[in-house]
Amino acid sequence: QSAGYGSPLCGDYNGSRQEGFGAMPATIFHDESHPRFGERCSAAAAYLQPFLALEQNKASKCLQVITGATVEQILFDQVFSQMNRAIGVRCQDGRTFFANKEIILCSGAIATPILLQASGIGDFLTFSSQQKHILHLPGVGKNLQDHLEFYLQFEVGAPVSIAPWLSPLKRLQIGFDWLLGRSSVAGALASTNHFEAGAFIRSSAHVAYPDIQFHFLPVAISYDGVTQPASNFGHTFQLHVGHNRSRTRGTVRLEPDGKTPIIDFDYMAHLDDWTEMRRALRLAREVISHMDLPHITELQPGPQTVEAAAIDAFLQQHLESAYHPCGTAKMGTSSDPNTVCNSQAQVLGLQNLRVCDASLMPSIINGNLNAVCIMMAEKIADSILGNSPPPTPKSAQLAPQGWIDPQWKSRQRLNPPEYASTTADIQTSATGADSAISFQHHQRGPLALHHRYRPSS
Repeated sequence: QSAGYGSPLCGDYNGSRQEGFGAMPATIFHDESHPRFGERCSAAAAYLQPFLALEQNKASKCLQVITGATVEQILFDQVFSQMNRAIGVRCQDGRTFFANKEIILCSGAIATPILLQASGIGDFLTFSSQQKHILHLPGVGKNLQDHLEFYLQFEVGAPVSIAPWLSPLKRLQIGFDWLLGRSSVAGALASTNHFEAGAFIRSSAHVAYPDIQFHFLPVAISYDGVTQPASNFGHTFQLHVGHNRSRTRGTVRLEPDGKTPIIDFDYMAHLDDWTEMRRALRLAREVISHMDLPHITELQPGPQTVEAAAIDAFLQQHLESAYHPCGTAKMGTSSDPNTVCNSQAQVLGLQNLRVCDASLMPSIINGNLNAVCIMMAEKIADSILGNSPPPTPKSAQLAPQGWIDPQWKSRQRLNPPEYASTTADIQTSATGADSAISFQHHQRGPLALHHRYRPSS
């Protein structure tokens, strides 16, 4: 509120209004009476496992789960007149499985286009003579998108962080309390990813919908949980910052041998990506400056990092993937040459083959992908079953695009402080003018422009 982003807090980022600050929703078992209270509620836990439990005592089962079966190729009907009909899959160990009705690819935005190309579906202009040629679909593997983020670290002179709980003895206590009683304070610390608060804001006036995402973490620590910055007060926090609408598009393709994938995100290849990331950093610092806490000091990158060249150097070193790859088998209209799937998620030009994962997204969404992938799966399941879609909520009828500030053309937030510039930006540096760079995936292993990838089981 003191930063001018409005009141009350955003009640539901997945509702009619995304813009603002508020609590971050999480896929966790929240019901204390549930035997898995406090655990992550994955798609498997929410859908698959309950159904398998119901199936246990049935003589005739509707669902069989086969593990350790890595699919390497989709099989097509060998009858010439029906060669566009998918009939089964072959695994790396030689096993084959055949479908009576449909095959649904759910391997994600990396493995799904790899599997399609390995099966002869993709851009024939990039295929070698050794590869199968089933269907020319040039959009397969193109349009690869992701979210990048960095984090600012701060120390604070107030007991508002969980930093004291990170000693080896305290971590042991958290583990024991989790096993003995998840409702205790220490036990509760094990039932969250600690991203309890967040925000979606607009980078400037003339931007109608939020394009910057914040995650607040009540301790300053590296992603691997090892490195903590020194603090004079024993308490720290950090703010994760990302611009959600990169203009860069990458590719997932196979080398001429038809087996070795190359993943090229082409991160930060567009000049606007640098401009927007610098603007996001500036706005994040400005938000922190409004916090009513004593002795807040920026530890990373540090208050000396002000000039564009210094900020770009920090970004080059510390930008990380948010692990949101999508878009490589996009849904669209037949008039778009790069469309791979229609509105029912069926692969164009083929029978009995659908895609149901983040590959379908034409444009990356303005937030995390998990809940949206679950939503897409529910809608695709309804389409397969012939179910009518649920009625449109009234809020969506009134504002199909979601809430938009009626004065978005003239203001960056509801009540901008007088001293906060909403349009100026730091000058572009020579580093920012580079077309593309290689990154080290900070604290998570190497992240370069070109990845060699083999799908796991």
